[in-house]
Amino acid sequence: MRKPISTKDIVTAFNTLKNLNGTMLRLVPYPAPDKNLSEYPNIGSIAIGAPFRVSTQTAISKRQALLDLMREVESIWEFEVNGSRRSDALGNSFYGVWNPLMTYKHHVVERGKWFPQEARRFGRMNIGCDFTKREIMKWHEMLKWRFGKIIWYPFHKLPWKMQYFIEDGARFILGRKKRIK
Repeated sequence: MRKPISTKDIVTAFNTLKNLNGTMLRLVPYPAPDKNLSEYPNIGSIAIGAPFRVSTQTAISKRQALLDLMREVESIWEFEVNGSRRSDALGNSFYGVWNPLMTYKHHVVERGKWFPQEARRFGRMNIGCDFTKREIMKWHEMLKWRFGKIIWYPFHKLPWKMQYFIEDGARFILGRKKRIK
């Protein structure tokens, strides 16, 4: 975490999810919710069909609903995509915050490898990370990942329905399989 976490805010988020009879409440806005909830200023609903409706980002979830969405054969990345589609059957019960309740720069592992700066940071913290169990990214791999993020950043700022439209068009032009709906 990059700054202290407010226990009061987390308890409020938990109680809000209970009051809404929600399935999941994402505690970071990556991506942000789709629609404001007037009675809860920092919380919005995540629309059916939205990408990353189910996310491995920090969230509060109903345990059984989360387990029901999971499949043993899926990686976490596949789970975020396919689980989001499966979550559509659960209706309008997915929520997210507009302003983060927990902050962090980004994840520390990508495709099975530690980011070098995060491995160094966690190594200095001496909290028991075993860096022999998971490879550390080479600097050129990390730079390639960051460059890709910069290139895709404007695309991900578009409304998700427009992203899907563009993605489907590109898949059609390239003759690739349609995304899972």
